[in-house]
Amino acid sequence: MRDRAAETSTTTTKHLWDIVIEAYERKEKEAAIFKQDVSFIKKFLLLVKLTLQKAIYNLVENSTFVLFVAAVIIFSVVLLQLDPPTEPILDPSVRRLIDLSLLIFFASEVGMRMFAYGVFSPSGVSPKTAEFPAGKPAFFSSTGPQTQIPRP
Repeated sequence: MRDRAAETSTTTTKHLWDIVIEAYERKEKEAAIFKQDVSFIKKFLLLVKLTLQKAIYNLVENSTFVLFVAAVIIFSVVLLQLDPPTEPILDPSVRRLIDLSLLIFFASEVGMRMFAYGVFSPSGVSPKTAEFPAGKPAFFSSTGPQTQIPRP
Protein backbone atom coordinates (compact mmCIF):
# COMPACT_ATOMS: atom_id res chain seq x y z
CA MET A 1 0.00 0.00 0.00
CA ARG A 2 1.42 3.37 -1.01
CA ASP A 3 1.18 6.54 1.03
CA ARG A 4 0.11 9.02 -1.62
CA ALA A 5 -0.24 11.89 0.84
CA ALA A 6 3.41 11.51 1.83
CA GLU A 7 4.50 11.29 -1.79
CA THR A 8 2.69 14.48 -2.82
CA SER A 9 3.46 16.44 0.34
CA THR A 10 5.61 19.54 -0.07
CA THR A 11 6.54 19.82 3.60
CA THR A 12 10.01 18.85 4.64
CA THR A 13 10.91 17.09 7.83
CA LYS A 14 14.12 17.45 9.78
CA HIS A 15 16.04 14.59 11.24
CA LEU A 16 16.62 14.65 14.97
CA TRP A 17 20.38 15.00 14.42
CA ASP A 18 19.84 18.12 12.34
CA ILE A 19 17.76 19.66 15.13
CA VAL A 20 20.38 18.77 17.75
CA ILE A 21 23.23 20.13 15.61
CA GLU A 22 21.34 23.38 14.91
CA ALA A 23 20.68 23.85 18.63
CA TYR A 24 24.36 23.30 19.38
CA GLU A 25 25.37 25.80 16.70
CA ARG A 26 22.98 28.40 18.14
CA LYS A 27 24.58 27.92 21.57
CA GLU A 28 28.04 28.37 20.04
CA LYS A 29 26.95 31.65 18.42
CA GLU A 30 25.72 32.94 21.78
CA ALA A 31 29.00 31.96 23.46
CA ALA A 32 30.95 33.65 20.65
CA ILE A 33 29.52 37.02 21.69
CA PHE A 34 31.71 36.93 24.80
CA LYS A 35 34.80 36.30 22.67
CA GLN A 36 34.15 39.18 20.26
CA ASP A 37 34.85 42.84 20.75
CA VAL A 38 31.38 44.01 21.66
CA SER A 39 30.36 46.74 23.96
CA PHE A 40 30.53 46.23 27.67
CA ILE A 41 26.81 46.95 28.02
CA LYS A 42 25.83 44.28 25.51
CA LYS A 43 28.00 41.70 27.28
CA PHE A 44 26.63 42.77 30.65
CA LEU A 45 23.00 42.54 29.50
CA LEU A 46 23.57 39.11 28.00
CA LEU A 47 25.22 37.96 31.21
CA VAL A 48 22.28 39.28 33.26
CA LYS A 49 19.81 37.54 30.93
CA LEU A 50 21.67 34.23 31.09
CA THR A 51 22.00 34.43 34.87
CA LEU A 52 18.31 35.23 35.27
CA GLN A 53 17.36 32.46 32.84
CA LYS A 54 19.47 29.95 34.78
CA ALA A 55 17.97 31.04 38.11
CA ILE A 56 14.41 30.75 36.79
CA TYR A 57 15.25 27.40 35.18
CA ASN A 58 16.49 26.12 38.55
CA LEU A 59 13.30 27.43 40.19
CA VAL A 60 10.83 25.83 37.76
CA GLU A 61 12.73 22.52 37.80
CA ASN A 62 12.83 22.47 41.62
CA SER A 63 10.70 19.64 43.04
CA THR A 64 9.29 21.92 45.75
CA PHE A 65 8.08 24.40 43.14
CA VAL A 66 6.52 21.59 41.10
CA LEU A 67 4.70 20.32 44.20
CA PHE A 68 3.52 23.85 45.01
CA VAL A 69 2.10 24.22 41.48
CA ALA A 70 0.35 20.85 41.86
CA ALA A 71 -1.12 21.99 45.19
CA VAL A 72 -2.43 25.20 43.60
CA ILE A 73 -3.99 23.15 40.79
CA ILE A 74 -5.70 20.90 43.33
CA PHE A 75 -6.91 23.99 45.26
CA SER A 76 -8.30 25.40 42.03
CA VAL A 77 -10.18 22.19 41.23
CA VAL A 78 -11.56 21.86 44.75
CA LEU A 79 -12.66 25.50 44.73
CA LEU A 80 -14.42 25.01 41.43
CA GLN A 81 -16.25 21.96 42.80
CA LEU A 82 -17.22 23.60 46.11
CA ASP A 83 -18.19 26.94 44.63
CA PRO A 84 -19.60 26.38 41.13
CA PRO A 85 -20.58 29.43 39.09
CA THR A 86 -24.21 28.28 38.95
CA GLU A 87 -24.66 28.12 42.76
CA PRO A 88 -22.00 30.34 44.36
CA ILE A 89 -21.20 30.03 48.05
CA LEU A 90 -18.55 32.72 48.31
CA ASP A 91 -19.13 36.42 47.88
CA PRO A 92 -18.65 37.35 44.19
CA SER A 93 -15.90 39.87 44.98
CA VAL A 94 -13.94 37.27 47.00
CA ARG A 95 -14.39 34.67 44.26
CA ARG A 96 -13.24 37.17 41.63
CA LEU A 97 -10.13 37.98 43.69
CA ILE A 98 -9.29 34.27 44.03
CA ASP A 99 -9.88 33.65 40.32
CA LEU A 100 -7.67 36.60 39.31
CA SER A 101 -4.95 35.44 41.71
CA LEU A 102 -5.02 31.95 40.21
CA LEU A 103 -4.97 33.36 36.69
CA ILE A 104 -1.96 35.55 37.46
CA PHE A 105 -0.16 32.66 39.16
CA PHE A 106 -0.68 30.20 36.30
CA ALA A 107 0.13 32.76 33.60
CA SER A 108 3.35 33.78 35.36
CA GLU A 109 4.30 30.12 35.91
CA VAL A 110 3.91 29.37 32.20
CA GLY A 111 5.79 32.57 31.30
CA MET A 112 8.65 31.63 33.62
CA ARG A 113 8.85 28.17 32.09
CA MET A 114 8.89 29.62 28.58
CA PHE A 115 11.66 32.07 29.52
CA ALA A 116 13.65 29.38 31.35
CA TYR A 117 13.47 26.96 28.42
CA GLY A 118 14.55 29.63 25.97
CA VAL A 119 11.34 30.10 23.99
CA PHE A 120 11.90 33.87 23.80
CA SER A 121 15.60 33.50 22.98
CA PRO A 122 16.90 33.41 19.41
CA SER A 123 19.89 31.42 20.61
CA GLY A 124 17.97 28.28 21.35
CA VAL A 125 16.73 26.36 24.31
CA SER A 126 17.99 25.33 27.70
CA PRO A 127 19.35 21.81 28.21
CA LYS A 128 16.07 20.14 29.28
CA THR A 129 13.57 20.75 26.51
CA ALA A 130 12.12 19.07 23.45
CA GLU A 131 15.54 19.10 21.85
CA PHE A 132 17.25 17.66 24.94
CA PRO A 133 14.53 15.91 27.00
CA ALA A 134 17.01 13.99 29.14
CA GLY A 135 19.53 16.78 29.45
CA LYS A 136 22.48 17.64 27.26
CA PRO A 137 23.99 14.62 25.42
CA ALA A 138 27.48 13.60 26.51
CA PHE A 139 29.04 14.41 23.15
CA PHE A 140 28.24 18.10 23.71
CA SER A 141 30.53 18.22 26.71
CA SER A 142 33.23 20.87 26.44
CA THR A 143 35.59 18.78 28.60
CA GLY A 144 35.56 15.66 26.45
CA PRO A 145 37.33 15.09 23.15
CA GLN A 146 36.11 17.26 20.30
CA THR A 147 34.72 15.05 17.54
CA GLN A 148 32.92 15.95 14.37
CA ILE A 149 29.29 14.86 14.43
CA PRO A 150 28.44 13.03 11.20
CA ARG A 151 25.38 14.34 9.42
CA PRO A 152 23.02 11.65 8.10
